Amino acid sequence: MLPPASSDVIRERLASELAKAERPLLAFDADGTLWTGDVGIELFEALLAVEGVGEEASDALVELADRFGIARVGTPTAQAKKLYEAFEAGRLPYDLAFAMMAWAYAGWGESELSAFIDAELDVLCLENRLQAEVLPILDWARAS
Repeated sequence: MLPPASSDVIRERLASELAKAERPLLAFDADGTLWTGDVGIELFEALLAVEGVGEEASDALVELADRFGIARVGTPTAQAKKLYEAFEAGRLPYDLAFAMMAWAYAGWGESELSAFIDAELDVLCLENRLQAEVLPILDWARAS
């Protein structure tokens, strides 16, 4: 992990690198950097809340549960909840948990999924959760 740095220091480092770059690009991992919280987890929790995990994900959910000795339960959503609980308890590896959170949407059509995510993003109000100390860096990047 890098040591914390002020917005000024980061902009100075970026400006130095910008002078060397042929095709500059600035990327953030977003969650916890641009805003508070983890959008992927929050969208997955919303999926669970609406019992939205479909049968298309069922076999993979059961296979993952069996692999880690997690109890089999009734519905695909219930199985996804059990896996999520195991992840939170440290019994399901991070990479597999986040992969499961993505493929739990199996069977959703693109427009249906897009509408669900748009509605949930409105609820999450990311614009109100921006990390203020990152804004000067974003402003600098837009101007540069």
